[in-house]
Amino acid sequence: MTTQFFTDTPLERVVFLDIETIEGEPDELKAEFERKFLEYDDELAALETSAMDAQDRISAYQMTCEETEKKPLKKDTDSDEKVILKWQKRLAEIEGRKAEWMDKAACKDSAQIIVVSLYHDGETHAFTWMSVEQEGVDVLANTAAKIQTHVFSDEAEMLKGLSRYLDSIEIITHLTGHNLKGFDLRHLRTRCAVHNVQKPQCWRGKTHTYIYDTMFEFGRNYCHSGEMYKSLEHVCETFRLDTSKLGKGSEVAGMYEAEEYVAIIGYCCMDSIILEKVFNRMEG
Repeated sequence: MTTQFFTDTPLERVVFLDIETIEGEPDELKAEFERKFLEYDDELAALETSAMDAQDRISAYQMTCEETEKKPLKKDTDSDEKVILKWQKRLAEIEGRKAEWMDKAACKDSAQIIVVSLYHDGETHAFTWMSVEQEGVDVLANTAAKIQTHVFSDEAEMLKGLSRYLDSIEIITHLTGHNLKGFDLRHLRTRCAVHNVQKPQCWRGKTHTYIYDTMFEFGRNYCHSGEMYKSLEHVCETFRLDTSKLGKGSEVAGMYEAEEYVAIIGYCCMDSIILEKVFNRMEG
């Protein structure tokens, strides 16, 4: 199938998909996270204390200069500013490692899928086993779309419901997602196999559905550096699409622990909704 076919494809035949995952139970995840990063606590605390002392000295120096009408000299505060910068850089480094660890934890084969969002023909559907009562949750402010939530007792039942729903759609010409081939679809297949759930026809090569991965397409046709692994946020920024409402996988574990289930569903659905805009830019 060639890309020339895409341009004339009615969008109601394209299904946009995104998933969110969580590795283990929240308490177990939190304990492992704390064990992993406990060694940095004393270091960061010491650096922060030094940085606060340095800031106090800078503030006192600036106040003295004002009182004496003396011009502040950079060399007088240079060493203290370096102390503050050292703390800021180290803190950013550790926070980056924490975010990376959370992302990798969510990508393990054992990670449970907590929500799957589908967007097609102007409708947003969320399949979840989290405790959500609402059936018309606002995705986010400034968005007219409503989420039709399908709540199940556990992950296995959720996957069965998702499979039945996808099979009920008469024609799906494209199943579209960001890193769909590399993560979402593989993980969905893995979790179906774990629970012995029959996969929908469009995942099994039984239909003419084209698996359209926006990450792959962007890397192949739009990224000047030739890098294949660009985030959805990066793609949206390149196409000048609003990224303020996109979710971040590294935040899901904390949101899940805080029982912010509606927010998780909203972010997941927002990702699938914005995929339509990305698809339009790529194939319009």
